[in-house]
Amino acid sequence: MNHRLKSVTAGVVSGVVGSLMLSGTAMAQTSALTTTGPFSGAVPVQQTDYMESIAIPKFDTSLGTLDSVVLTFGGSVEGLAGADNTAASTVDNATLELAADLTLSEPTLGNIFTIKPSGSETFSLGSDEGEVLSDFTGSDGVLFDDINGTASDTVTYSDPGFLSVFSGATDPIFAVDALAASMASGSGNIDQLFRTRAGADLAVTYSYIPVPIVVNPDPPSGGGNSGSQGVPEAPATLSLAAIAALGLLARRQHRS
Repeated sequence: MNHRLKSVTAGVVSGVVGSLMLSGTAMAQTSALTTTGPFSGAVPVQQTDYMESIAIPKFDTSLGTLDSVVLTFGGSVEGLAGADNTAASTVDNATLELAADLTLSEPTLGNIFTIKPSGSETFSLGSDEGEVLSDFTGSDGVLFDDINGTASDTVTYSDPGFLSVFSGATDPIFAVDALAASMASGSGNIDQLFRTRAGADLAVTYSYIPVPIVVNPDPPSGGGNSGSQGVPEAPATLSLAAIAALGLLARRQHRS
């Protein structure tokens, strides 16, 4: 009798589980990690030094749970550079470097990036021609009016404290600080001329776990056939009846 009771119990439990699964109001379908973006902003090329800001759209939390954020910060520099020899000796292999230090920061994240886009030209100069003011022409002078360069860097955030910056009540705002870092190198007495302009851009990509897709197996309210057939409620009712029968069977077994 015990063996029979165990068999009946297993059958009833199996029926209950199957019935509850079939008569449930919804089933969830999980999805893999996905991304949205990139969302971008930029500071146009302008003369340094300056401080500007870039606002990036925050993560749409209705899509799911934010898992990580990838930031890519880029910068460019362009302008002119000149040199004029003021000494009696010649200058060999001198260099003019046009550059800017670009820093991206945010109050919670702190300083995120510091990049240095740059471009350079190497040259030689003859001895001073004796002009009163440097004119950056002739054998003792040089002027480059189209020096340029770029730089970029990337970082990923996954710490919950940092992720809150991108999913809060407002869009995150980043500060861009640009400082001229142009310079000349080489021996001799050289007058220098620099006109440094720089720009910056930021791209943000969000990775998230999507909200589970909900599939409703029940028929639409009001009846009718819309192309998907609902699961009848009878199995759940039968399962409840089976549970009652199981209780009665157990009491009889106890009495015997």
